[in-house]
Amino acid sequence: MIQSISSQSIRELYIQYNTIQIPPRPQVISEFEEDQFSEDQDHKYNQYLEFVTQLLKNPPKSNYLSTYYVSQIEKDTISLIQETQQETLQDQLKNRIQNAAFMKEEEIIQLAFNILNGLSNVELVYISPSNIIYEQKIINYLEQLLEKDLRQYLENQDKAYIAPELNQFLEFDVDDFEEFNQRLTQEIHAPKGAIWSLGIFLNQLLYHSTDIELLKTPKYSWALRQLIGQMLKEEKYRPTAKELLQSPIFYELIDQIQEKQRKQTMSLFVFFHLVRQGYLQIDWADQLFTIEEIISISELKEGIQSLSDHKKDINSQITQLVQSKPQKSEELIQQLQKIAKGQEQKQEKVVEKQKQPLFKKWFQKEKQPSQSEEIIMLQEPVQMAQILLLKLLSTASDRIFQTYTFQFVNYLGSGLIWQNIRKKIWPRALGVTNLESQVEIVEFTLEVCDYLNEQKIEDQKQIERDLQRQAYTDQIKNNIRVTLQGFYNQSITYSYLQGMESITNVLLEGINQDTNLATILLCELYTKRIINTPPVEIETVWNDEKFREYFNQKIQEKILMYRWLLNYIDPSIQQHLNKVDFQAEIYVISWFSNFFSREFPIEYCIKIYDHLMFTEYFEIFFAAAIMLELRETFEIKESDGIMGCLKNIANNINFQKCIEYAQNLSLNLPKNFFKLDILIDNEDFGETEFFKERPWQMPLKFEQLQTQQIFELSIFDATEILKQQKNLIPLDVRTQKDFETACIIGSLFANYSNKKINSTLQTYFELKEQVDQYSIYFICIVWDYKTQKQQEIVSNFLKLGIRKLCILKGGIQSALIDGQEIMKLGQKAGIPPSIKQQIEEMKKKS
Repeated sequence: MIQSISSQSIRELYIQYNTIQIPPRPQVISEFEEDQFSEDQDHKYNQYLEFVTQLLKNPPKSNYLSTYYVSQIEKDTISLIQETQQETLQDQLKNRIQNAAFMKEEEIIQLAFNILNGLSNVELVYISPSNIIYEQKIINYLEQLLEKDLRQYLENQDKAYIAPELNQFLEFDVDDFEEFNQRLTQEIHAPKGAIWSLGIFLNQLLYHSTDIELLKTPKYSWALRQLIGQMLKEEKYRPTAKELLQSPIFYELIDQIQEKQRKQTMSLFVFFHLVRQGYLQIDWADQLFTIEEIISISELKEGIQSLSDHKKDINSQITQLVQSKPQKSEELIQQLQKIAKGQEQKQEKVVEKQKQPLFKKWFQKEKQPSQSEEIIMLQEPVQMAQILLLKLLSTASDRIFQTYTFQFVNYLGSGLIWQNIRKKIWPRALGVTNLESQVEIVEFTLEVCDYLNEQKIEDQKQIERDLQRQAYTDQIKNNIRVTLQGFYNQSITYSYLQGMESITNVLLEGINQDTNLATILLCELYTKRIINTPPVEIETVWNDEKFREYFNQKIQEKILMYRWLLNYIDPSIQQHLNKVDFQAEIYVISWFSNFFSREFPIEYCIKIYDHLMFTEYFEIFFAAAIMLELRETFEIKESDGIMGCLKNIANNINFQKCIEYAQNLSLNLPKNFFKLDILIDNEDFGETEFFKERPWQMPLKFEQLQTQQIFELSIFDATEILKQQKNLIPLDVRTQKDFETACIIGSLFANYSNKKINSTLQTYFELKEQVDQYSIYFICIVWDYKTQKQQEIVSNFLKLGIRKLCILKGGIQSALIDGQEIMKLGQKAGIPPSIKQQIEEMKKKS
């Protein structure tokens, strides 16, 4: 039993814990039995006391847990002391509920971050607001860790915070508490129980209620509500504390902690510190680059020139990049970006030939018409800036890495140094953590595991058949075999899919044939890009037939989103393909299954994968960019001609132009465009007030989604786009009376009738597309959810050939409920003068 005595004056908490309750000795017992009984009891007592003593002397170390100090250990009592405060978050929550004072989102995120960090250091089955002090640290966790009878402990706690799997477990008829503890340990993932408790508590902070249905109310950001929703999933789908801490919502907090720690590694922070302090004479190039990479950069040949003779020159060259002494890491990145774009830097002085800098390719000879002498014009070191920029970002903090790296992946080139940079960038882009540990696991499974069940044997046979069709060298084929074996050894649920040998080849080429890292990357691609689901979800439905069905479903979902994207970019492409009866499945299944690894040369494939690592569904963006590039070619071809063109894509498109447009789409289209809200069989949402008011938010069956022809823009995304002053053009197709009663700010009245719109607006949209063909903007149809038919309106607009089209999800009703801040009353119907002025300007440009 735990007893606590608090003293407000010195703010200390004393806890006395009775380490063991020795059961009474039987009344009738033989001398031998008595000796045996005493011996067993002594053994159990000593074993338990040893555990308790070790735990209390070496408590989990974390800034987010209260620290207990062992002050005295006696026969069966341990006294602990801890500095703490009186008020817990339970008291704070009561005060806030009484005063109807809701917490700010930043406070809740900070609280969640602190408690998750605490939970990542201890294995608790339960937590409540009374276990958290005002400073957002978990207290009294030792009470639970040292509790012998966990059943009695849980039965005395607040049931609102006990996870569903624990409530069910308490119903088991087990008299012996040791048996209960043992079964609990074996059958329940203890830390996930505390995650549920935290989710309920955070839900209380948001809505002052434990009703989790309220999470569907968009009072707080989608990211915060999604984080809490993950905490309240079923146990098998519920993430651990460490997994939740990887959420992007915590990036800024993690970055702040990393900067405070100031680890002495060559990160952006340390690099910036050296530059700012003026320590340019330090040989930091040696810290950032390997000898091999320096040789590669400088184009030196080993044995021809002494590297030591040129170290100073190398450092001097790199130092030139940062002589502006930026005050923030972001400024350094901007400076490097400016240099990496290759802008010319004019210098007037003449550079003598014998004093040419080491990087000769950064200088060019020019003949000046007014002078007879030959001078060498110094250019900015473009390639070095690109290398340094990506090298720095590969070791930067998570926030800097996530914010900037994907913007500069086009700079990645080929060769040893770029392969080494990809070894750091690709795993981080896919969210790989504890890379060294994962490498050890791969090596271990290759050494001792051989999952040759019936399916794995078939996988091996298929791998060999696929490799026979490829013109790889024997060494590369062997590396592919090793990588794929490491892949399917990681889980019995991992299955080889035809084309994965090509994906593996691209991974190996990109990271200098590192088979262990390629295995890790392939596992991440498999779960996050190929089948787009966490591995645990597969295990619930696993068998070969079910998996193939699931995989095919994911491909069909990608094809559907691809069709929507084509209609957004240019509906005439899809209309022509339909006219000549050319189905998307004929060509995109291969693209989406193997990520173009069989369609392009290896150097092109690596470029595609640079983006694929960062961007989910990049294959869809790139496929749409290809079709836009080939639009004019397709218009004069029938089905067979289109297929012939697609079989030789590499020679028929401007590859770099397609990559850049796909990147532009990925950066600027709303992420929710590619989040399908699919109704799962037997899923019941009940008669909730939320869905009664917003029936358009109800998930649909996939068959219903397939009838949809374009993207739906939610009122929340529309509001955000308008706030950011991006190109959103609300096009209202309701009656003039309804429009003038209330409309979205900036709306154009379409005068929609007889399947047509105002001719001036039609001209405006056509000219805008001619001038801004590769720009991202949104012509959003605003309609009446109650009186108009969405499918009919969309079909008519697609026939009109209007591009960059989407439709407001829920129509004007969604704006009236959740978008009142962007509504305007009493606006007159008509064409604004600014539209006519823009038409005249665009006519001149076109």
